[in-house]
Amino acid sequence: MDHQPLVMVEVNQERKIIRHLNFEDQSGIQRLTFGTFEFSSQQSLDRDRILAPAECELYARMKINQRRAEFLAGRFIAKQIIISRNSFYRMSEIPIINGVWGFPLIYCDGLATKGISIAHTQSVAAALYAPQTTHPVAIDVEDMDPDKMRVLQKFVECDESILVDAPAMHRLYLLWSAKESAGKALRTGFGLPHEYLKIRKIARKGALFNISYQLLPQISAIAWFEENRIFSIAFPSVWRLTDFI
Repeated sequence: MDHQPLVMVEVNQERKIIRHLNFEDQSGIQRLTFGTFEFSSQQSLDRDRILAPAECELYARMKINQRRAEFLAGRFIAKQIIISRNSFYRMSEIPIINGVWGFPLIYCDGLATKGISIAHTQSVAAALYAPQTTHPVAIDVEDMDPDKMRVLQKFVECDESILVDAPAMHRLYLLWSAKESAGKALRTGFGLPHEYLKIRKIARKGALFNISYQLLPQISAIAWFEENRIFSIAFPSVWRLTDFI
């Protein structure tokens, strides 16, 4: 599979990447900011520098070190991309609180109308920042694991599997991740019956896969592979991707 080249940016020895996606609709250009951060549960991040008091309370209630590392890394990259667009804030001044169904909300004066989506695996955190909450956007990231293919197969229908020409594991994870990001954009996750997230069409253009949904014509998605990892981003179908930089 071919992949888009990435530029690694080292900031205080913290491995992160920040990129921008430009979409066009009738009102003009919509710019989303996308970031990733690679981490480990043994890595030392300054919790007090990253978390707001309300987030520290959530962190303190977590008993498993891996879960704490994922939470801290997710908040770190989310706030890094927020600050890249709003440089007058410090990370600890930006509370990101979980909504009713667990989706993240920016709970901060001056940023309350902005959108944020966070995803993580056991080794990478990803976040997507939108300049407004009026349009649903969301990100998903998955580390591909052949041992999980049997479980993923339960969420994929036979007529979806033939939509894309790819090795079996890549095909399963592409379909799964596209459904994950759409569910997150709707803020329901897999609380919906999974047939509501059925994939209608997948069209490949270079390294990107463009995805549309059978019962959700208002939402589209893009997905791409990076080594043994897949990312997907769901967004309003009235948007047209013009740049991914």
